[in-house]
Amino acid sequence: MHPGAPAEPVLAAWGVDVDGKPVFVGLAPASSESTDAWDDFLADLKERGLGAPLLGISDGAPGLIGAFDRAFPASLRQRCLVHRARNTLAKVSAHDQPQVKADFWAIFEVGDAEPGDQAVAVARQQAAAFAATWQRRYPSAVACVTDDLASLTVHLRFPLLLCQAAAA
Repeated sequence: MHPGAPAEPVLAAWGVDVDGKPVFVGLAPASSESTDAWDDFLADLKERGLGAPLLGISDGAPGLIGAFDRAFPASLRQRCLVHRARNTLAKVSAHDQPQVKADFWAIFEVGDAEPGDQAVAVARQQAAAFAATWQRRYPSAVACVTDDLASLTVHLRFPLLLCQAAAA
């Protein structure tokens, strides 16, 4: 980007290999983050040899979600927890943000629960506790979590070591 020039969208993809190392997958300029732009970007990646990932993680951009689901119909898709945490905290007073943030992240701390249905069930219980605590004061913040909980817990279906590697 040149000084004084308007910002322009750039589409980017990163991956994590089987050893937990980040891998740059692709980068492309775009006129927007539209469905068509993401469709073209992902088609190009596939043409260059990218296979279907086990899991794709993205923000809530509908263009990317639709394009990913079309490009990789067998892959699971996770909503980015960091983006969702930011969306949730934006609906909370500054005074309560530290506790809401801690409570948000506690939803996904499932302890020794087995990956899969058991871990997801623990997260659901913890999300219900989050909702019970904050619903009266921040209904829209609670809705940010509960309305999208299924897409926030997909990573809990994978072994912990794989998730830790991806976060590193």
